[in-house]
Amino acid sequence: MGRLDNKTAIIIGGTSGLGEATSKKFAEEGARVVVVGLEEEKGEAIVKEIRKAKGEAVFVQMDVTDRESVQNGINKTVEQFGTVDVLYNGAGVHDAYKNVVETDEDTFDKLMNVNVKGPYLAANAAVPIFLEKVRERL
Repeated sequence: MGRLDNKTAIIIGGTSGLGEATSKKFAEEGARVVVVGLEEEKGEAIVKEIRKAKGEAVFVQMDVTDRESVQNGINKTVEQFGTVDVLYNGAGVHDAYKNVVETDEDTFDKLMNVNVKGPYLAANAAVPIFLEKVRERL
């Protein structure tokens, strides 16, 4: 029995690095995993690995900087699995860090949109589902 049996986990940034490792580990622990990223080919490859290991997973393409894209991803998860139990905000850009003088405004905006706005939008879409679950238990 896994620690995440019967839980649905959305892994944003699930197609590479820590997010990919988290997607696989959560599946090992019994979660139904929603692998989220921009690159469909990478996401589907991870889903295939999880399924080969007898886990349950789907890929959802999402742009974390776009409210509609994030909400659609949350909606697809609920349609597929009925709920959301875990939200892992692992998407981030880090290859463009420079000092304040060398960082152009477009790079700064991208960093802020992905690394700050993205987790906000995801939480904004998922937390109402979590709160409803708490209300149902009361």
